[in-house]
Amino acid sequence: TRSQFGYGAYNEGGGIFNAGYSAVTIIRGGTISGNLVTAMHALEPSDGSGGGLHNHGGRVEIRESTIRDNDAICDQVVHGDPDLCGRGGGIVNVGAGRLVVLNSTISGNETTLLNSDHGTYLGGGGGGGLAHMPSCSGSHCWCPATTIINSTITNNTADHGGAIDTRWETWTGGTYDIPEWEVEPNSNINECPGLSVLHTIVASNTATFTAGTEDCWGEYDSAAYNLTGKGTGCPFGGVGDITSADPLLGSLVDNGGNTKTHVPLAGSPAIDAGDPAGCADHLGAPITADQRGYPRPLDGDGDGNPICDIGSVEYLLIPTPLTGVTLDGPASGVIQASYSFTATASPITATLPISYSWTANSQAPNDHTGG
Repeated sequence: TRSQFGYGAYNEGGGIFNAGYSAVTIIRGGTISGNLVTAMHALEPSDGSGGGLHNHGGRVEIRESTIRDNDAICDQVVHGDPDLCGRGGGIVNVGAGRLVVLNSTISGNETTLLNSDHGTYLGGGGGGGLAHMPSCSGSHCWCPATTIINSTITNNTADHGGAIDTRWETWTGGTYDIPEWEVEPNSNINECPGLSVLHTIVASNTATFTAGTEDCWGEYDSAAYNLTGKGTGCPFGGVGDITSADPLLGSLVDNGGNTKTHVPLAGSPAIDAGDPAGCADHLGAPITADQRGYPRPLDGDGDGNPICDIGSVEYLLIPTPLTGVTLDGPASGVIQASYSFTATASPITATLPISYSWTANSQAPNDHTGG
């Protein structure tokens, strides 16, 4: 559904609260922005998590959408569960939740802790963009499943894990449950599966307390071809991964389509850096358009070979037109003799190949194409 979810103020899920296995939410071409969740008093029955979206055991698919400028605020001392306090400024996926984020942008979201005691409660305030964590009761935990593909997660802020937080408290003495849509339904294992990331930019985020977790905090599975800004925070080492790199992204503005996006700028390492075999969604279907609806892949580096860019948006190479060619060489000569000329194109940034024609007096035109 193309929708705008904005300016809600609640205890959990400021924009959307999706709970229970039978709850299914599909957001396509939508924006979740300007929402706020708070847990400021001991009697509030919430964790103050999921500023834009709180998915607790339900199923959510987000496609071609932007989650931006949402906040999760929590008082860590008075709240009943300080380790879970104020997590997921943009999104939190909890318990047996199933979350897919595809061709989307998560930007400008934030978690804020009040009266924080980091020495005692290290868990709260994580995941400015997204938090992914199990839900535990007694000796049992329910595990979430989160998949992020061809998305851009940037400019988010948290105490730890400015972009993504998958960390939870140490927990022993019980079993974890894999959701029934996993490979081995209802299996018992000794740890929850991580979060899977593919063809995604996770960069230029901020951690206000735990250095080295600006972009990532916790366990992750790189499914390949990701770009991260802080290699120490994101344990990515998959095929085609790019670490400790500036993605060179533009501001979050209207770049076409239904939502605001960050386009890669000229020279971005994300351009044509995806899988040469093509990009696909979580079901294996080819992705043929970016977040704006523009064709994907495009030939962003001009080498004649279109390859998917990393991130939610394809770089559109705009040709620089040729305005003129200047020939430098002898002004006169003898018929049937050979002479050398130097051709200078204007501007020098004109897109290759360059084609032009020149003619000597009383001679046939000479056509030339080249770099």
